[in-house]
Amino acid sequence: MTREQARGVDWHRALPAAVMLLTVGMAVGTLALRFGPVSGLVAGSDDGDVAQAFAGLSLGASYAVVGWLLATRRSENPLGWIFLVIGLSQVGESFVTMTALYGLVVAPGAVPGAGFMAWLSTWLWAPGFGLFVTFSVLLFPDGRLPSPRWRPVAALAVVAMFLLAVPMAAAAWSVRDADLVMGTIQAPEPANTLQFVGLVLIAGLAIGSVVSLVVRFRRAGGPERRQLAWFTWAAIPAFAFVLLSGFVTYPQIVWLLGSLFIAPLLPAAIYVAITRYRLYEIDRIVSRTIGWLIVTAVLASVFVGAVVGLQAILAPVTSNNALAVAASTLVAAALFQPLRGRVQRAIDRRFNRARVDGERAVETFARQLRDQVDLDRIRVAVVATVDGAVAPATASMWLRGGR
Repeated sequence: MTREQARGVDWHRALPAAVMLLTVGMAVGTLALRFGPVSGLVAGSDDGDVAQAFAGLSLGASYAVVGWLLATRRSENPLGWIFLVIGLSQVGESFVTMTALYGLVVAPGAVPGAGFMAWLSTWLWAPGFGLFVTFSVLLFPDGRLPSPRWRPVAALAVVAMFLLAVPMAAAAWSVRDADLVMGTIQAPEPANTLQFVGLVLIAGLAIGSVVSLVVRFRRAGGPERRQLAWFTWAAIPAFAFVLLSGFVTYPQIVWLLGSLFIAPLLPAAIYVAITRYRLYEIDRIVSRTIGWLIVTAVLASVFVGAVVGLQAILAPVTSNNALAVAASTLVAAALFQPLRGRVQRAIDRRFNRARVDGERAVETFARQLRDQVDLDRIRVAVVATVDGAVAPATASMWLRGGR
């Protein structure tokens, strides 16, 4: 019995839980400070910037929660601890920045160690960012590199994170005051240069990490291919949302919805993929999501078009728009079920082939059954049809003896 077991402490469960709770607590504290005492000091405090910051906190907290679950349920997979560090780093950087602003500018002397937090704010983001764009992709889904040939990429990722954090931390140590968080002081040129080199290196390594996923997918089969599918389908909307934000100004409600639903999508999909919980439902989820989006868009267009058209037709008769709205609602409701069925069948043929192939297998068996009288052949056909339609782990058939 180990000393930890004798004391009744399971550190393999307690430590991940503590890190997760600390991260979530810091996310809440960051929002409280940003909307409260330091709101006037944060550069770009308009609605879009606040919502964007909320999206970052939501993503960091989501990675911490998923990291806690993986570290306790899949302790052999290092991705759980990597996700905990990602969440702690990203949320922690925002928290120490807000706390340093409060302790150094708003209420000087009110927060012990505010200068130390200002120093942390200059480099704490780097480890989580580096792990997010490299190791979280390189080691997915089993916690191991695709092959030994990828070890140089992992080693360079460590070098890049060192360049992002250590030179800047060393340069900022002698300052440790409000200038660091207010942005009124420039870092020495060597630190800026080394950090720029680290950013360029980490960008190239991030591309290489994505290439490693492509290599895995080409070699994968069975469950691993499904795991990679979960990652891919979740990464597409997440990265599209982030990339478009550089070209499109989102309304506050869009940022808020993105923070609540899109930001946690990738860590949630990673958890499903690694634990293999309902792993084979990805095709069904994708087909249903696309189907409902198309149906919603078509019905919304029909509703708006019908309202405008009926208002133009009924304007000479009545000035009340309620009749046009009611009629348009009835038209959309009448179209819903037939449209949903047609759209879903079309989407299933592309994204949910298992269901389509299963239905065809059952239809083929039903046609053959009309002309078949040999019980042995029927038994074989039934087992083959069930296996092809629903892919059970095992399939057998028992026939009761005749009288």
